[in-house]
Amino acid sequence: MKLLKLLSILFYTVLFSHAYAQESLPSDTGILKADSPVISTKGPSLLNQIEPVFGLNSSNLAVTSDDNNRTGFTLGVRMPGLRMKSFETGLLINQRGAQANNSELEPLQLTYLSIPVGVRLALTGNQNRGLYTRIELQPSILIGLEGATTTATNRLNRDQIESIDALGVLGLGYRIQQKAGRSIFLELAYERGLMDLNGDFAGVYYNQSVTTSLGIDL
Repeated sequence: MKLLKLLSILFYTVLFSHAYAQESLPSDTGILKADSPVISTKGPSLLNQIEPVFGLNSSNLAVTSDDNNRTGFTLGVRMPGLRMKSFETGLLINQRGAQANNSELEPLQLTYLSIPVGVRLALTGNQNRGLYTRIELQPSILIGLEGATTTATNRLNRDQIESIDALGVLGLGYRIQQKAGRSIFLELAYERGLMDLNGDFAGVYYNQSVTTSLGIDL
């Protein structure tokens, strides 16, 4: 059921992004021109669109929790669309979890492989320079788990933790364009899990984090 829910969310996200791309392509009416900041007609290579990104996040798990926030990292690449620069995808490794304030409880570390799917919209300047916002969905698969046990001494039983999640992301960032045409960016984002981390306690445990990221386009 969880997998079906995740696939459904991913399907509708891709469908929305495809429809958005079709509406944004140049038309005979000339409403969107070739030099639009959203549209790229130059056909850049795939390699030239890859953007390595590294970030640090502060994460926790519960709606109401006595745990402390835990510091983790985000590492991977982002890739804007080849014709519609506002569309983005990529591949990320994200750490989530919580730091227990009780010395008897181990810190919980969850590591996910995520595929971001969303849009980046320029607020000032254009797609390569200025202030922008990012709205994104991150379907995620759990690839690493530390600090959870099968005993009652931990907040979450290892066998109860779901292996998939989907995070909704809202970010605000700023890009600085360099002389060579490349750009670097700094971004702050809030990320909220859309699926219960523990299916036995709906609405109690879910991923949430604030991430600061730094990246550069190639």
